Amino acid sequence: MEDSIKMSARGYGKAKARLKYLQLEKRKEITKRIAIARGFGDLSENAEYDAAKLEQAANESEILELEAKIKRADIMKEIITKGEHDKLTKQLSDLKNKSKKEITDKLSKLHQAEDAEDTDEYKALKLAEYEVDSDISEIEAVLQCATIGISEENTSGKVQIGSAVKVFDADLEEEVVYTISGPMEADPMKDIISNESPVGVALMGKTVGTEVTISCPNGAYKLKILEIN
Repeated sequence: MEDSIKMSARGYGKAKARLKYLQLEKRKEITKRIAIARGFGDLSENAEYDAAKLEQAANESEILELEAKIKRADIMKEIITKGEHDKLTKQLSDLKNKSKKEITDKLSKLHQAEDAEDTDEYKALKLAEYEVDSDISEIEAVLQCATIGISEENTSGKVQIGSAVKVFDADLEEEVVYTISGPMEADPMKDIISNESPVGVALMGKTVGTEVTISCPNGAYKLKILEIN
């Protein structure tokens, strides 16, 4: 039995969208280019035919790689806040009902013209459609796999998503207050850090008085938890 591959929900969603694009759009485009090149007769010195065949081989190889990765995917669970969940739900609705619809309507009008698929406008729209589909697939995967973090008042005395944690940085000899959020709401410049960041991981579940060590490329440093609100 093959080993599973750890993937984030976002990575899994993007992989599925990429696979769909390669199977339905890129494969079709390359096949058409090969057919056109064959129409010129002798293929022994046909640079366009050779280039298309190489691209076809690369495309099929990537398809096989993505199929294997998706089949073996072990999607990592993610904790998000209620605010993040609502934000993602609205973003998904906008992508499906506005962005996707707008592109679909434009493609529908283009299809009425002869040789529409050969135009730069059509190709640009198909690329835009792929990007929107990728965003949709990514958000759907996150919403399907994520757990909404506790948003009620913290009575456990432990650091959790939504906690404001005052710590003492021994190296800097100063106090800092970090707010723990999910990945989507993190803003390090405002000391709002993700629960998946090195500091967030070290602080999650800890209590007042605990000293934690954070590893970084330049070494390691210690933080002592002073307050949790």
